[in-house]
Amino acid sequence: MRINEIIESEIDQFVAAQLASAPEGKRGMLEFILVRTRDHLIKTIGELDDDAFSVTDLDDLCRRLDETAATFAPAVLNSVGAENLEADIIAHRRSVKWSILADELRNTILDDGNPFNPGTIRRLNKQLFNAIRTALRREIADGDEFDWELLRERLPSDLSARYESGIISDDERRRIVDEGAKNQIEGLGLSDIVAGLGNDPKKLAYFLDIAGLDISERDRDRIVYVSFSGLRQSSREPKLDRLISSCVSVLDEVEMISEVPTETEEGHITLTVSVPEGAKYILVRGPWNRDIKVNGSDEVSFDVILKPGEENEIVILAYDEEEEMRSEVATLTVEQTGEAIDEDALVEFLKAISEETLEGIAADEQKASLFRRCIEESVIKRFASNFAEGEAYVRKMVADQNNPFVISIFKEVLEFFREIHAMEFPFIREGEALMFFQKYCVYKIAESRKNG
Repeated sequence: MRINEIIESEIDQFVAAQLASAPEGKRGMLEFILVRTRDHLIKTIGELDDDAFSVTDLDDLCRRLDETAATFAPAVLNSVGAENLEADIIAHRRSVKWSILADELRNTILDDGNPFNPGTIRRLNKQLFNAIRTALRREIADGDEFDWELLRERLPSDLSARYESGIISDDERRRIVDEGAKNQIEGLGLSDIVAGLGNDPKKLAYFLDIAGLDISERDRDRIVYVSFSGLRQSSREPKLDRLISSCVSVLDEVEMISEVPTETEEGHITLTVSVPEGAKYILVRGPWNRDIKVNGSDEVSFDVILKPGEENEIVILAYDEEEEMRSEVATLTVEQTGEAIDEDALVEFLKAISEETLEGIAADEQKASLFRRCIEESVIKRFASNFAEGEAYVRKMVADQNNPFVISIFKEVLEFFREIHAMEFPFIREGEALMFFQKYCVYKIAESRKNG
């Protein structure tokens, strides 16, 4: 979509929203005002040479649009209950401007989860750097000092979490990457999936490949890594110990705003906590570590993934390490009442996939092949020592399924294993025999050689 079409569309949506919320008796007059104002704006946009338009022209365009914010005197606007219309239009247009700048920033910054700063933007796209700097300067009040930290407030959450206005340490860089992946897990609604599959990185990777999520390969790998490392953390907590020993307890204790269950069947809980004045971070230690930069917020919400079938102790601390300040430790305990994950996490894998997703997998040859490979690799260990036990396990899994596609895959795998089990190999001497897993390996090597 061309730049003028984007802005026109946003203006039309704004007009529609204003009219929808207007009192019935004043809607006609307000519509007349808004349409007249819109005509002035569209005329200004129409003067654009859209083919030559660049991001550096965006701020000047918004300034010109701001100057045509309303075409009626304040008394007229007051009479229809639209006394804030001019300010609303300006605020809305600034929002559109920052939306476009953020999209341009996404196209500029590598999608690798690493933090970026103003220097990164300038190095990669000097035009964008100048446009952002001009836009920020235009919005600060007279007499206020320019500060690149202002950019954080204008960015959407995915970019804001990675943005740093100055030079950062290696520890902070790692924290940003780690928290970015955990925020993405939350945003995609994967917390319960990670709870079930986090100890089986290969199966989690299969799930992310076939679930139809709009994520890059780099994002997938980062989610798998963070999930696997996050649920296998050491019982020692060096950062918590360091903060307790090196910082003075002068901040108020973190308080729970959300209701915290003492037990749950869910794979995670979502906590909302208060941020004490003076704190820059909230440190969470337990089954799923977090280290959240609060960015001036009074409260923060986050997921904590729980270890299944266990009593989970969660420790929370607010801190500002530069100022050597911290709160007292707040501790809570939540029992996860589900059963422990089975050794190959296959049950959790199947529970994670919705019926709608299964329909998409069945209709996609590549995804169906990945799904079958996952099932095959999951159940083969049941056949390794005793083929009859493996057959019994697959028959039980089939009996527990309701989806015809899943049932058909299990049956295909079982039939495939029976064919391999029945194979005879000419290089085996009389009186000797290969176990099933040995036959499976021989078959796979032969297939690999045949396919080059």
